[in-house]
Amino acid sequence: MAQKCYRDAQHGIGLVRARDLSELAVKSMASMAFEGAALGDAKAQYRLRDEKQIVAWSVAFDLILLAGNPVAASALNRGGRSPQATDPALEAIAKHQQADADHNAAITATDAEYRSEGYWQADDHQGACCHAEADAGWDLARTIPTTLGGVAAVLEYVKQYEDKGEEWPNSDCIGREGWHYQLRQMMAAAAVNLA
Repeated sequence: MAQKCYRDAQHGIGLVRARDLSELAVKSMASMAFEGAALGDAKAQYRLRDEKQIVAWSVAFDLILLAGNPVAASALNRGGRSPQATDPALEAIAKHQQADADHNAAITATDAEYRSEGYWQADDHQGACCHAEADAGWDLARTIPTTLGGVAAVLEYVKQYEDKGEEWPNSDCIGREGWHYQLRQMMAAAAVNLA
């Protein structure tokens, strides 16, 4: 059945590389899993376990898609770094870790007596730290790692941050404006650059 559909697709859209069937299969599985989970399909939810698997499928699809399309990937490439240079992803992780620590410390500082001068100063500082952490989060999502270790470090850091119950900016947004979408684009571009 799949081969017949594949041959029909070849006739309809011209010469199709063999790996295109894999791309379509991955996209199809990811779409079905997402739609099943969103619509409350018990079987899809059982297979999917949680939304992080949706992100994993989406990353896999993006990697396959961009690996097959170097032109699209190079449009995302901010490149220009030598192999000896520090991976910008590691710098972005360190920047976000510091901003997160500063934000948490600022939250604790608002424990002063409510409506006191100390409270309002701490509250203003906490707001500034919150914005700085969000900015650092966006910088992390928009940074293309230049090493395989950088890719692994970003993905592990993101996982650990979310495991603590933290959220990224615009994490509820689907599509190009979403934080996870932009992170996946950068990871896919890194995979193409490192291939």
